[in-house]
Amino acid sequence: MRPGSRHFLLLLIVSCAVVHAQPLALDIRSIDASDLPRIRLKVALHRGGAPVGNAAGASFVLTENGRRITPASSCPDSAGITAVALVLDNSGSMGGSPFDSARRGAHAVIDSLRPGHLASLYRFTNGGEQVLPFTSDTALLHAAVRGLGTAGGTPLYRTMKLAITDLAALPPGRKFCIALTDGLDNGSGVASDELVPLARSAGIRVYTIGYGNTKLSDRILSDIARGTGGVYYRIFSPAEMTPIFHDIAGDLVSQLCDIEYDSDGCTDSLRLLTLEAGVGAETARADTMYASPFRSDSLAVRVVAPRRVAAGQTAIVYLALSQPLHTGLRLSYSVLLRHDPRLLQVNPVLPITVGTVSQNASVGLRVLRPGVLRFDADVITPGLPSGNLVGVAFRALAADSSRPVALVLDSMELSAGCPNVVSVGYDTIEVCQCADTLVFRLDTMLSVSAGDVARLPLDLPALPDTPPSLLRLTTRFDDGLLRFAGVEGCAFEQLDGEDVALVIHPGRGERPTLLFTARPQAQSRAARLSVSDLVLYGSCCTHLPGDSAVVYIDGYCESLLARRGGPGITAYPNPARDVLTIALRTDADVSHCIVSLVGTDGVPRFEEALAPVDGSAVLQIPVADLTPGVYIAVLRAGKTTTSRVVTILP
Repeated sequence: MRPGSRHFLLLLIVSCAVVHAQPLALDIRSIDASDLPRIRLKVALHRGGAPVGNAAGASFVLTENGRRITPASSCPDSAGITAVALVLDNSGSMGGSPFDSARRGAHAVIDSLRPGHLASLYRFTNGGEQVLPFTSDTALLHAAVRGLGTAGGTPLYRTMKLAITDLAALPPGRKFCIALTDGLDNGSGVASDELVPLARSAGIRVYTIGYGNTKLSDRILSDIARGTGGVYYRIFSPAEMTPIFHDIAGDLVSQLCDIEYDSDGCTDSLRLLTLEAGVGAETARADTMYASPFRSDSLAVRVVAPRRVAAGQTAIVYLALSQPLHTGLRLSYSVLLRHDPRLLQVNPVLPITVGTVSQNASVGLRVLRPGVLRFDADVITPGLPSGNLVGVAFRALAADSSRPVALVLDSMELSAGCPNVVSVGYDTIEVCQCADTLVFRLDTMLSVSAGDVARLPLDLPALPDTPPSLLRLTTRFDDGLLRFAGVEGCAFEQLDGEDVALVIHPGRGERPTLLFTARPQAQSRAARLSVSDLVLYGSCCTHLPGDSAVVYIDGYCESLLARRGGPGITAYPNPARDVLTIALRTDADVSHCIVSLVGTDGVPRFEEALAPVDGSAVLQIPVADLTPGVYIAVLRAGKTTTSRVVTILP
């Protein structure tokens, strides 16, 4: 023994004893809550900074905000192997720069392997095959990657199953499968749902990378990765491939333990974690508090559309969110948008994502059948915290009549693992078939006494020679001076706020007269009344300039007479889908009346005679077989006709 060797050996023995004497320590290195309620932690088990050799046998217990959880865990095993299967899409569509980038990514993974780590290479050629058996020879692996070419189809699931089966046959250890593809599986003969159980039973973590046009398989690739504890990456540029392979390689060689658990919900913005680890008889503990991404349990989405569009023009329709989203929490959604395909056509069949929550993300849009669109987005990162969720362009079609078109949301699902209660709202677009100029006016001056009714005839142009036309107008007036009292000369329905809908029958010589009651005033006052936003639905749909009138009130205070309400009609639900309920009231001396449901073309779709009891009656009308759109519910009781506009949904 050379001089000094004894002292060196003694120092080595003492050093080893000191390291072993160090207590077990636990550090939480990172927390990923972007897939709430699934939360992932990376933690280090060490003694004096040196990784624990038997960490694979560690057990963990976690407490989150007072709730005790036993999480899933995976730690490096110094006694086991580390093996990775690289599944590269070498189909013909990957040729050029995408496949060059995929090869660079594969080289990066091979360069990250440590001595004794195993890797194998798989390609789609011949229906899916292993290019090189599992080996630790990195030179052979690099050469195999360089020798890959592109051609053929995309037997993705068969090739992945082959790689997972080969990994499962290896001795115990850490096992990974990395699969890259640019499209939907074809020619496999293997179902995607076979892969997750096979991988989970062998402890294999699968990472999937979807490049370019993979939107049809996004959800499948995501489910495979999430179901095995891996990650799905959605990319659009070849330049993104190599950095992603680098990230995955970091997981392969990491000495950290992976901890996963499902949180109690998504609404907490602050989470207090206590993690306890046990290795043999030793225990360690770590505490941390962190600001978490969060989401409200209740969200609202509504349709936002332009008020009107002419035939041949394009209307941009958005789905708007009413509550903000956290941009650190990934999002999934699926929703149907219903419309009248005779008047609106989606053009092009592409979602609008620029300037929306879904910007820079992959959103699917499909026409399920005429009049029904489906939007899908799977595990996307919100580009904006609030605003419109997504949009679509519609082209208005030429038809025989102008009419409002309802745009209705249906089957809304919005989550990212977190269930949400989502309320939806609809909107309408007025589709105009021509742009004839119509002129109307009101009498310019009128004098009435307080409490009297001012009658203001609405001078209309000659109406088109069609069945009944629906006329909608907005009246504006000072409600401290005037009160809307109704319409004479035609059936009418008071809509929301100041909007009134009139039903005009051509050839009857009708001249609608607007009725306003003058309120008592301390002195003579002039009340200005205007009509604007007048729209005629018939063969034309036109936005007309406003006209106005002045009503002079004499200033003498008189008691207003309480008048009993005349005949009226109520329709609910409105809009209706299956059954429309009509509730009506008539004068007490009316022995019978007739209820009709008339289309905007003037043709009755339903008509029934009723005998009111004490001046009222209720009628249920089945509407499931009617064409979706706008209809007029008409009540004829004695000499009085009253109507209400109703909408029938698909």
